Amino acid sequence: MFYNETLLHECLHTCFTRKFKTNSFEDNFFKESTIEYIASVIFDCRKSNDSILIKHEENIRDKYISDKQLKHLLRSEHEISVSCIDSLNTYWVYYDLMPLKLHNYAVANGGDRRFCQALIEYLNLQLSSKYTIGSFNAFMRKKGYKNVDAIFNLHHKF
Repeated sequence: MFYNETLLHECLHTCFTRKFKTNSFEDNFFKESTIEYIASVIFDCRKSNDSILIKHEENIRDKYISDKQLKHLLRSEHEISVSCIDSLNTYWVYYDLMPLKLHNYAVANGGDRRFCQALIEYLNLQLSSKYTIGSFNAFMRKKGYKNVDAIFNLHHKF
């Protein structure tokens, strides 16, 4: 059975369709984490209880992997992998950790709606070229956001 937020996530892929040539952290972040964050914000704006973003945080709390292991895993494992062993699993990074990091940054810098609008604008402008963390940071700086690269600090303990 599909959840409404999952269907919303998949529908959003049709809005930001592009071909990704690799499965690098950068590509996986833009093709999955940003979409999951946008879906969570849209869904949470509709529902005042049972926040998806809270579920993301709950999913991260019990991960027994060090920040060093996480960075090594993301460099060596390019596919988004699902495993019962946290040290082999990258699924939670792209669908829980990174959307939550986007949310936490947004809340500290004017709120989810404003940040989400800027993110959607970036994704739409970049449809014909490659999404990069550098171009994302530069675009967000022009929108008035500072220290956007803090989102990519992979520390994951909350």
